[in-house]
Amino acid sequence: MAAGQLIVCQAEPLFDAVEVGALWLFPKIWVPMMLIVMLGILKLNSARLYYDPYARPRILTRLQADVESDSEWSAASVKPASQKEDESGLRSRAGSYNVVRVDRSRAGSDEVKHEAVSVPSLAALAGFVGPATCLVIANSSMSSVDKAFLGWQSTLQLASMGPAAAAFDSSSFLLTFLNTATLSLLGMAAGDPERCRQIRSHAILLATTSGLFLGCGLFTFATQLTSSLGATANMLPFSVLYLRIRALGAFIERGTSVSTSFCLSAK
Repeated sequence: MAAGQLIVCQAEPLFDAVEVGALWLFPKIWVPMMLIVMLGILKLNSARLYYDPYARPRILTRLQADVESDSEWSAASVKPASQKEDESGLRSRAGSYNVVRVDRSRAGSDEVKHEAVSVPSLAALAGFVGPATCLVIANSSMSSVDKAFLGWQSTLQLASMGPAAAAFDSSSFLLTFLNTATLSLLGMAAGDPERCRQIRSHAILLATTSGLFLGCGLFTFATQLTSSLGATANMLPFSVLYLRIRALGAFIERGTSVSTSFCLSAK
């Protein structure tokens, strides 16, 4: 308890100075920063090709139909001597259009018959599940380690972690939509390495930028957030200090969280 109070007393002037500076500076710079980020996102999005996920199968189906109709027209109009275009020639023409085979039993539909996917081995599954699981539980493990350490020091400090952890986890949960959007876009761009590379790059940029803004907001309004979540006067210094420490790593936490979508899309 005495050690914790000594640490807080030594760090409190520094954090008070940072809070005063942030409260004065943040309202003056957040609008230009938001405009810069929005312009950057719009510039990145202008280079991206948003498309219907079913447009590619439809285009390939039409190309296949054009190739076959062209072959039938040639067979009906050209002299018999020139009717010897074999299947290999037609296959080479279809390959130049990057055409896939269509299931004839489903004529009139846009469904494309894909090749059977091989079943992954147990070692491959373990190699994928292990790192992905570690990334998922990293956030909760960090809180558990902190609680186990502080539980030996002071019950007041242990109780002070509750409002701070709730504030950080709840606010961080608001940005989990980036994980879903990244996974969906990567699934739509399967088979296009350049497109997948651009999506991963943009996802990391958006996640880290959002994490930076989240960390700035948590650091600036740590006192108000922890007070609204039930921190008493005795708990408030410890809660504010813990929340600000967690806020410093918000951009890293968001970046690693989005990275789990990369692992899922790769499998």
